[in-house]
Amino acid sequence: MQTTVRLLVGLILALVLASCETGAVVFAPTPLPPDLSPRTISHPSGAFSLQVPPDWAVYTQDSNAIASMSFSPPGYDSPVLTAASILLAQPGDVQQLANDYQTIHRPDLRRYVETAREQQPDGSWRFSGVRTLSDGSQVPLNTFFALNGAQVLLIEAVVTGDEALRASNEYAVNSLRPGLAPTLTPSDLSALSFVNTAAYEILNTAAWTNPTGVLFVTGEIANHTALALEPIPVRVALLNAAGEVVTEASDSTMGYAVKAGGFAPFSLRFGQGQPIDTVRFRVLLGDDPTRPLSGVIVGAPDLSWTDESTFTPEGHLIVSGTVTNTGNLPVRDPLAVITVFDGSGDVIGAWFQPLLTPVIGAGETVNYEVRVLELGGGARNYIVDIQARGG
Repeated sequence: MQTTVRLLVGLILALVLASCETGAVVFAPTPLPPDLSPRTISHPSGAFSLQVPPDWAVYTQDSNAIASMSFSPPGYDSPVLTAASILLAQPGDVQQLANDYQTIHRPDLRRYVETAREQQPDGSWRFSGVRTLSDGSQVPLNTFFALNGAQVLLIEAVVTGDEALRASNEYAVNSLRPGLAPTLTPSDLSALSFVNTAAYEILNTAAWTNPTGVLFVTGEIANHTALALEPIPVRVALLNAAGEVVTEASDSTMGYAVKAGGFAPFSLRFGQGQPIDTVRFRVLLGDDPTRPLSGVIVGAPDLSWTDESTFTPEGHLIVSGTVTNTGNLPVRDPLAVITVFDGSGDVIGAWFQPLLTPVIGAGETVNYEVRVLELGGGARNYIVDIQARGG
């Protein structure tokens, strides 16, 4: 399913953003039983191996150019350790490469602040920093960057005060070894910006209120799997200073499907506004986000579209254009999904709307128009995605 990104000229009426204060994450890992020694685990590509506790869950990314593994202890819903490797088409200087990774190619670049750096005796580099999570909390972490000939080895570990978890992470970092003959396609350093640490990822979240005081939490979900999925259930919890849930709302991502390797927006509405004692929010996936797509959903290249945009005096964003069915079969119930971003890349609006034409015949072109009624802040660009039912 093709997506089209368009830059917006001008700013909409600015709205008030809801407060999402930052705070330290408190880790409560399950300590390893003393009789469970670390296991050696190797990436399928042969790029590297390392030793981790045997009860840690692992997510493996194995693409042509990227090898990565992310590990989570029991009870954790996010990784505490990630190892990754690429093979450079053109070897370079480790100091320059490490600096370029930190300042240009980190996947979390917008949410990461470096606090210190130091070159190690073996020539590798260690970076200390802090990552801000989608709920506004912050996680300190160490990043290690090494060069083994043309192979880049990267490992990142969460820093925590828990002795058992810290010891396991330190052991794993020191156990990282390059493989003898990794089956990686040579690439440039920018490939590291596509390292994924989980099958599904919550991205670009924002909290904001409209002029009547209604609170919205918006963002998008990335599907890093090879399967198209049914709309993914999303839950947003509003938390007080103690981290307790004050209230919550649930919904699903917009559209008929979340394509393999694709994204889908969500927008959850709190009609009573922001409770006075809430300071931040947390976005969670539903209990069963892995539902494979059951029906036939048609997108690009069988559907192609144009788009243009304008703002109304009320600050509404109108996106309009044409949709052409370039396939050989008719499609029904076409739907337009619009995701709107601010200058920082956060989602500040999401809307979906059925087209007025219920069936688009093979070779037929129809008009569409979508009015995005609720936006938070200044809109910089947007994405259009058109989906329809087939079969």
